[in-house]
Parts: sequence; C-alpha cells; structure tokens
Amino acid sequence: MGAKPTLRSIALALLVLLHTGVAAAAPKPPEWTVGDLRRMDAELRGAARLSDPAQRDGALAGIAAAMYRVAPQPNEPPQSLASRTLERAGSDMPEVQEGQELDALLVRLYADVAERSRNLARFERDRRTRQFLEGLRARAQRARSSMAPNLQFQVDGLDGFFEPLPRVPGKTPSKRGALVKVHSGGTITVEQLDRVRFEKHHPPEDVRRTGGAIHELVAAQKQYNITARLLARYDPAWSKNAGHVQVAVPGNYPSRYLNEVLLAAKRAGMHTAHVLVTAKNGKLSELIARLRPPEGRAARRDGRQVSCPDELSMQRCAQRLRHASLRGSVVFVPS
Repeated sequence: MGAKPTLRSIALALLVLLHTGVAAAAPKPPEWTVGDLRRMDAELRGAARLSDPAQRDGALAGIAAAMYRVAPQPNEPPQSLASRTLERAGSDMPEVQEGQELDALLVRLYADVAERSRNLARFERDRRTRQFLEGLRARAQRARSSMAPNLQFQVDGLDGFFEPLPRVPGKTPSKRGALVKVHSGGTITVEQLDRVRFEKHHPPEDVRRTGGAIHELVAAQKQYNITARLLARYDPAWSKNAGHVQVAVPGNYPSRYLNEVLLAAKRAGMHTAHVLVTAKNGKLSELIARLRPPEGRAARRDGRQVSCPDELSMQRCAQRLRHASLRGSVVFVPS
C-alpha cells in the first residue's frame, strides 16, 4: 500500500493546464454523464446568486465535493472539505497556499468539466445536448482562466508560495548563485529581500537606474558577489557562486522581469543565468544561459544568442531558451 497523497504532494498538472498549455500526465477527469453536468451547472448558477460569502463558499465546496464523490463531515468548513476533495480529485497538484484550497478545487473542477464536456460533445448526436456541452466547456474554460492567476503554489526546492514557473524540460538545478524571485504580482526579491515592485508588470516610472538597469537590482547582485568572494576565503565552495544568478519568474508573467533582472545582473558582473523552470514530473529544473559571449572564436560560433521581447510570456521565453540549448550553449541578450 502506498502512502496516502497529501496536498503537499499534489501534482503540477493543474499548473500545466492553467498556465502553459503543455501536455503532461495527469489524472483523467471523472466520467461524468450529461445529467451530472447539467445538475452541476444548475447548482453552480444557484450558488453564484447567494449574497452571503460564507453560504456561497459552503455551497460551492459542497457542489465540487459531490462531483468527486466526497461526502462532507458534520459542520466541516469549506476550506477543509476542499482540501479533502483535492486529494480525492488527483495526486499531482502542488501544495496550495493556505486559504486558497476552495479556489484551487474550483479551478480543478472547471478544468475537468471542460475536458469531460469536450469528450462527450465529440460523440453526442443530439444537437441541443451538444450545444449545451460546448457552451459548458467554454464557460468552464473562462472561469478557470479568470481564477487561476490568483492561485499561489509551493514548488519543491523553493521557499514560499507563488505562481507556477514555466513548464519546460531542463537540467537538475545547481542552486548556484544569487536567488532572484518574482512573486506576489510583481515584487522582485533578491536573496529573500524585496528590492523593487512592478505595477501592472511595469517598473515604477521613477525607479532609479544605473547604466540603464534598475539600481536596486544591480546593487543587490553586486553585494552578493562581494559576499561570495569574501566567504570563499574561508569556504572554497563559495567561489562557485560568484557570477551566477538564479531567476524564478512565473510562466504567465511577461519576460520584462527576466530582461530587467539579467540586465542588472550584467551590470553587477554576473556571467551566468540559471532560469528556473519545472519539468514534466513537476520537479524544479533550470535552463542555463551565459550573459556574455564565450571566449575564443570557436566558442563564439557555438554561443547562440536568445532574446525575449518584454511582452512575451515567460513560458514562451523559456521555450525559446530550451530550443536554443538543444543546439549548443546559449547567450541571453536582454531586450
């Protein structure tokens, strides 16, 4: 008998469905009938009309639990019922931030409803039933897309909760260098200290810049290099950290964050970027890119330059980096 799955072990397939569109192994949606879907649709519409938030949450949790054949316990809070139902729904979602269990369950429900509706509509001969299924699929997809960006998840190997990283194959993370994380809607953290916050995914208009790069990001990475070199005098292992920067940017964020971080990294004397992603198995991985062309004529020919326009999603940018890395070393050129 295997260990019972917990929320902490729940898969990254949901993240794939919500943010990247990349296929991955995931539990199949339950084989609901058209009758099941009609009943659920009517109940969800009724719950949406409830004016009291607590009553609405309780109704939504009960509807979702019933769809996954989970019986509520006496006086069970909606978030607790949602947690148990998530475990029943599948074992391949990452841990969700406390208080978001119901939202995560509804997103999972909408994803499964959209998939099941699509499968049933393909073989449905009755025109009206097929129209219902196609309409339900579209509504479920819209609901899923509107709720998903607000979810925060735990990624093994990184502290804290934030939106899903790009989903592409990568290498085992070296965990080398300064760790820069983008989270909470636009906050850039360097080595666990918040340095700058973007508004609507743009840096503040009055942000201070050094050589075109955001000063706070340059200063923080310079300080990391100084510290790494000082510590290397007592622990030689630290010498491998200087000049390296790890960057974690959610997959649905624009590449503007990566461009700003790595432009500052170059100004700070960094030479190698480790762009953090998640592999198909949900494990933390990395894509490696140089920030300067490699030495030597042959090395310069081998270094393939990659750029990502500011508005390009990090998911698409990571795919570019991955594709280029298959043909040789990569040099990232901030836009």
